[in-house]
Amino acid sequence: MIYVNQSGRFHRYTLRSRRARVREAGFVPPRETYFNTLLFPAVAAFRIVGRWLRASRGPSDLRYSLGPVDELLFPVFAAEKWLLRAVNLPFGVSILLVARKGSAAREYRKGSGS
Repeated sequence: MIYVNQSGRFHRYTLRSRRARVREAGFVPPRETYFNTLLFPAVAAFRIVGRWLRASRGPSDLRYSLGPVDELLFPVFAAEKWLLRAVNLPFGVSILLVARKGSAAREYRKGSGS
């Protein structure tokens, strides 16, 4: 599930729901995956603890910065780019969905062999 802050509202998105919306709009996603998978346990724990504490910083964890902790976790986040070059990840904090308009996507898939 994905949390997005839009105009003070929060939504949960799944890859399946985003894929459906993209296709409804006439696009074909040649690449779709979750990412931020390696940090998923840490993010989930942060969100659970935040709910328990009802942090006064506001409803969005997107605003939180843990300074030195962020610096320690960045290499873990960056390491996923190597995984993403080879595989689609089955879950994560974020969604990566690249879409092309109808026939352009079909041509892309033919050319890439996927």
